[in-house]
Order: sequence, then C-alpha cells, then structure tokens
Amino acid sequence: MSSPSSLVSRPRLMACAFAVALSIGTTDAGAQVDVERKPARIEPPAVINGIDQVQGLPATVGPDKRSLWYHLQRGNIQMVTLELQRLQATHPDWSPQGDLARAIEDAMGAAELPGQTPADGLLDPCDDPAAAWRDARGSRAVLITMLVRCNDMGVAQGTLAELLRGRSLAAQLAQVEELASRRLSRAGRSVVMERRYHLRLEALDNPDIGLSPKQLEDLHREAEHRQDGAAALLFGWQALDRGMADEALTWFERARHWGQIQSAREGLALAQEQRARALILDAGDLPAGMEAIRASQWAGGAPAEAIGWALLESGRWAEADEVFALVADAEVARYGRGLSWQAAGKFERAKALVCDAGLSARLDALCDDLRVSVFYRAWEAHDIDATMALGRVIEQRGPISPDVSEIMAWALLEVGDYDQAAARFQSLVGSAMHTGLEPGVVRSFERAGRQRELDQLAESSPSLAQYLREQRATRAFARGQYGLYQTLSEPEQTDSRQWTLSTGLDASGSRGTHGLDHAGMGRTHVGLSSVRDGLQVDLGMRRSRFDGGKPTSDAALGFRGQDGGNDAFSPHRTANIDEWLLRLRREQLDYTLEAEIGSGPRGGAVDGRPTFGASATWFTESTTTRIALIGEARQDSLLAFAGQRDPVSGRHWGAVQETRIELNPYVATGEHQGVSFNIEHGWLDGRHVPSNQRSAMRIDYSHDLRPEDGGYHLRTGPFVSWTRYQHNLNHHTFGHGGYYSPERDVRIGLQFDALTGNNRNWLAQLRGAAAWGNVREAAAPRFPGQHLTGEDYAQSRTTGVGGDAEFRAAWRVSPHLVVNINAGVASAPRFDHWWVGAGLQMPLKTRHRLRPDDLYGVFDRR
Repeated sequence: MSSPSSLVSRPRLMACAFAVALSIGTTDAGAQVDVERKPARIEPPAVINGIDQVQGLPATVGPDKRSLWYHLQRGNIQMVTLELQRLQATHPDWSPQGDLARAIEDAMGAAELPGQTPADGLLDPCDDPAAAWRDARGSRAVLITMLVRCNDMGVAQGTLAELLRGRSLAAQLAQVEELASRRLSRAGRSVVMERRYHLRLEALDNPDIGLSPKQLEDLHREAEHRQDGAAALLFGWQALDRGMADEALTWFERARHWGQIQSAREGLALAQEQRARALILDAGDLPAGMEAIRASQWAGGAPAEAIGWALLESGRWAEADEVFALVADAEVARYGRGLSWQAAGKFERAKALVCDAGLSARLDALCDDLRVSVFYRAWEAHDIDATMALGRVIEQRGPISPDVSEIMAWALLEVGDYDQAAARFQSLVGSAMHTGLEPGVVRSFERAGRQRELDQLAESSPSLAQYLREQRATRAFARGQYGLYQTLSEPEQTDSRQWTLSTGLDASGSRGTHGLDHAGMGRTHVGLSSVRDGLQVDLGMRRSRFDGGKPTSDAALGFRGQDGGNDAFSPHRTANIDEWLLRLRREQLDYTLEAEIGSGPRGGAVDGRPTFGASATWFTESTTTRIALIGEARQDSLLAFAGQRDPVSGRHWGAVQETRIELNPYVATGEHQGVSFNIEHGWLDGRHVPSNQRSAMRIDYSHDLRPEDGGYHLRTGPFVSWTRYQHNLNHHTFGHGGYYSPERDVRIGLQFDALTGNNRNWLAQLRGAAAWGNVREAAAPRFPGQHLTGEDYAQSRTTGVGGDAEFRAAWRVSPHLVVNINAGVASAPRFDHWWVGAGLQMPLKTRHRLRPDDLYGVFDRR
C-alpha cells in the first residue's frame, strides 16, 4: 500500500453501491400492490431485502419481467396480455419459460380472453395504474399527478419506476430531489424519500455526481436513523479512501453494531492501520501508534510489518525495532528487529536474537552478515582475539569475502603467525590488488623468511613490485646502505656499473697536545669508485702533511731529562705521509659486508703497518647488529701518527697502531626511537712503545623528532660513555706514544643528528654533542719500557664541559659534477680542534640524485 487513500479500492466501493441499488430494485419488484383487491393465485418470487442476501444472486438476463409478475399476482389478465405483447415486441427472441410460462397458462385458462374492457368504461388511473402508465407514454405530468393523488404504495412504487425509467443516475437523483419538494400523497412521499435515500447512496460512488454538503449531512443522518449497516460501511470506506481514519472508525463501528460484523471488522482493521501509520510515520507518536496497531490486529489486520519496514527505510531504527516486535509472525519479527539493530550498530544484540533462531534461510543469511559486522567491529577496536575467533566461525560457514580474508591476514600478522598471514595475503595478491595491501604482504613474507617467494609474488603484481622496491630503498637509506639504495631507486640502471672520480683536500689543527705547542695537518686525495648490483669498490690515494710545530728546547721530548743527556739531533717537525686504500662493500637486503686494506702511513720517522678492516652488519625489523675488526693508525700527534726522532740519541720511535674489535647492537624501542650500544676493546702498540689496551662502552638513546620520507631525520637524545686505558702513554718522552690514553674518561651528554635535502640537488648534515666529562690520567713513568730512571709524570684530573659539531653539505651542480664541503670543531678543557675540507665528485654516468655518502670522501670512515 503506497498511501492511506489506497486502502479502499474502487471495486470495493462499487460492490457496496451495487448492493444498495440491487436492494432498491428488489423492493420495487416485490411491492405488494392490491389495486383491484383480488386474491393472488400466482405467488411471485420471494421479496429479497438486505445486501447480504443479494450478494449470492446471479445477474438478471433478458427483459424485466417484474411488471408481468405484478399483474399475474393480481389476476389482471388484460394487463398480463398487454405486458406480454410489449415484452415480445421489444425482445423478439424472448418467450416465457419455466414458472413464468406455467403461471401465464394457468391465468389464461381461468379468465376471459385478453383484450376485453369493462362495460362501465375507463378506470381511474389510481384504479388502473398499468393503463395509466401505458397511456402516459413518458408524460411526466401524468405520472407526477399519480404520485400526488394515489395513496397506494404499490401504485406509487410503480409510478416512480415509470417516471425514472431509462434515465441516468444524475437525472433520477435530480427528479427525486425535485419530487421531495412537492406535496405528495403519503404513499408517494414514502416511496420518493426511500428512492432518494438509495439514489444518494449510489451517487456517492459516481465521480460525475457530487452531493452537496447539505445532501451528505442529510444522508448521514438518515443512515443513522435507519441504522443502515450497509450504508455505514460505504461511508467508512469512503472516509478511509480520503485518509480520514478517525471518521472511518466511527462509521465502521456503527456498521458493526448495525449487523455488518465481518465487513466492519475488515474496515476497522484498515482504519486502525491507517491511523497507526499517520501517528507513527507522520506525527512521531509511537505509543499511540502502537496502540492503533494492536487495535488493528484485534480486528484481523496485520499492519506492523509494513510500518516497521517504512521506519527502517527512513532510518528510525529504534522505533522500527519496537514495531517489528508486534509482528505476529516470529520469523518476520526476528528478521525485522535484527535488521533494525544491525542498522543501529547493535551487532552483538542482533546476533544474539537472529543467530539462535534457525527459522529461515534469510535469518541464517542475516546471521552471517551480523557475524561479519561484529567481526569488523572487533577489528576496529583492535580486539585481535575476538577478531580471530569470529573470523574462524565465518570461515566455517562457507566462502568468505576478500575483505574478511584481508582482515584475518592482518590479525594473523599482529599475533605473529607470519606463515598463515603470508598464505592469506598471497591469495589476495594480483594485478588488480587494492592499495594498502602491500605493507602486509611484504611484512608477512619477510618475517616468515620467505624473501624468495616474495620476489616471485611481486612479479604477478606491478603495484606490489613497486612498493617492495620503494620500501626496500627507504629501508636501505635508513640503514646507511646507500649503494643498495641507489640500485633500488634507479632500477633501470641496475645492470650498469656506475663509475665516479673524486678528489678533495682538507686541513685540521689542534692546540693543547702534550709536548707540542701546535699540530696541524693538510691532506689531498684522489679516488675512484664503482657501484653495481649493491657492490661498491673504492680505491684511493692520499698525501698528508703533518706539521707538529717546533718544540721548545726544554720540552719533554725523547730522552730529554735523563741525566747527562743533551740534544744531538733535531726532532722532526713535519712529515709527508703517503697512503693508499682499497675497500669493498657488499650491500644486501638483510646484511652488509665490508672489507678494506691500506698501506698505512709511510714517509715519516717510522713507517706504519698496513691498515685493514672487516665488518658485518645484520638487519632485522627492529634490530641492527654490527661486528668489526679494525686496524688503523692513531693520529693524535706527529709521534703517534708518523713517529719522531729522539733529539738526544737520534733513535726513531712511535707510529702507534690500534687493532680493535667493535660490537654495535641497535634496538628499536618504537617507530621513531631506539637504543644503541657501542662496545670496543683495542690493543695498541708502536715502535719502542709498550703495548697498551683500551676498553670503551657507549649507550645512546635517540628519538627522531621529525621523521621524513626518504630517510631524512632530526634525531636527538642523551648518551653516556666510558673509556679506560691500561697505561697512560699520553706523553712524548721516549717510550710514550703521544696518544690520548686516560685511566678513566666518563661523559654524560646530549647528541643530535640532522639530515635533510631533496635527494636530487642538495643534501646537508649537521651533527654534534655537548657533554659534561670527568677525566683522570694516571701517573706515568718518564721512560716507559726503557728501564731508565727519571721523574714520573704525575696523576691529573680534569672536569668540565666539552662538545663538538660538524657540518657537511653536497650540491649536484650538474648530472656529472657534485661538490661537497665539510667543517667542524671540538673543544674540551685544555684541548681544541678544528677542521675544514672540500671535494669534487665526477660521475661518469648521469647522476639523477644524491645520496648521503656523497657527503664523504674515499678515506672518511662513516
């Protein structure tokens, strides 16, 4: 039903009107008119009164035989003959049959021949109405006169029927309305008022005839006076059709009391339904509307379901739930309430109602939908256990949607079941996979150790292959695997070797070294680098000029201070040192291997031993572990780096080399923070310099304050370090190494490291630290390892604040030229150091972007 007005159909109104009209016709046909006061010999068909009896009769076929029966009943053979002739003239194919034929035969045999007239001449019209009706031939005046004069009910009925014969409903109604205003006989008025009442009822259903408000009011009043149940039904249906439910209820209640019980109950049900819809859907009065629903149900109606659906469609879910609860059919009620709760987001409540019912297939389907909704709710709430449990139930019910399968894959990834997660993600991978699935695929396969399968899977999905390459490039950048980063960032150049020539110069100076007033160094270098498939090869040559300054004549140098020792030789002030270096670096997704060998410093007072290095770094999702073995020259002073000549004996000593083991684990404590450890132990020795050992440990916590795409960062955090040497060999007399070797060095401070740029045309890095330190240098013999006497060096303590800072930058001037610069400073109590440098890199192939190792030269240890 689309609207309240459609509750009453046009056929229903037609049926009511036809029943009323048929009752009028049967009343006319069965009128007992005793004009000639003769006994009836033939009984006409029984008079039928009331709508309920008419509904079972068949429709009349052929001519109207009521007047024929009328005259047969009264024994008026003349009128029977005339009427018979008239009917046969108007219906040539018709002849009396059955009871009518037998009645005519009996009447003809018992009376005179038809056609004879009484001897006394013509009868009065009221005495012979049939003749008057025939002679009138449609004259309204004669017929109206008969209604005025004749006080016989039968004559009045027949006269009115003749007057209205063949006229339209509107004309008949106009005629009786006009007659009602005349002075008629008692019988005439009774018949006219009766016919007007029924014509008015019939006109109600005719759209071409409109009754005036006065006519309707009179009609309603007359129906109430008559207690006409059929008319009350008609009024009720019409009120319902106009959407006036309250008025319809009044008439249907009257019809029920006036004998139309069953039909009235149907009307009451529909009227209460219309009222309920208006109260709930339009007025929003749910309590009153629910009472109307219950009243409709009492009368046999079932409005709750339709109203419930209307509320559901309009988004009034709580009201829909209450209305569906009134539905008599348990399956419909559960289904409607389940949908209402589902729409309102009450998935658990809906599931409890629907899933235990098992009443129908659609309830089972709704149950499945609700399980999926609860499943989504659990996932959104990050309730992994509930998500997993519901997901397994959904899977047992049959095939699942890709969305459910994806969430299950993410949940399995959360609980660490990487193999199962990878299997589920694998089923979702394809050429049309949606964006956002790639991180789960990569993470599950990598953590399950199925790298090779992941690479094969990426071949079937371009989006996965691109994401995997970008993700690996970003990870390589963050891990410092810049060669691998370049390979992944520029896959089109993977199979080609990238050659780069480089050159540069730098200078440094320090103040406060023991035994010397000044130390400075100038360096130039050239290098050649090659990168292909993650393998980088560096070859470099460097010349260094170390200027140790001119020591004073009383400076504690060599064997000075020994009894009887005088200068016989000039100590070295400068040294020109040549070095070469070959380094190999292999970068893969989960590890980096590096090895190098160098000549060591040559050209000074003492040639240094060859340098070397080997390291391996392993990467996991949240940890990095590096282990290294390194041998390199100490550069604290000219004595430590290139050796010195004793001014007393002319002997050469120094050139200290340190061989150490390093262990550097890093543990990520969050997405952008972590803790790193640096543990070292080294062995130091040089020519005529006693062996020494160094132990050191440092703990750093760093937090990335501004993480950016591409690995750029702004990291800061506290650190604490501790360093200890076995012997203090910091001085410059013979046997000492001239390198910093405190008994204890403890520092607590704050560090920072910032890297930024657009990775195409420029890069910049600034890093440094500030710390409070406490240094204790142990007492030391004057000539360690020489079995000579002399005044020992005293123990010393130093406490204060120090710090360092370094800036590096690189510019891609052109696709074949990169310029870099660097500068730095370090300061501590009784010590200052500075350095500056610049370099050029000339890629032989076009370089489209920069990488952080462009900030460093071949000999720089990163």
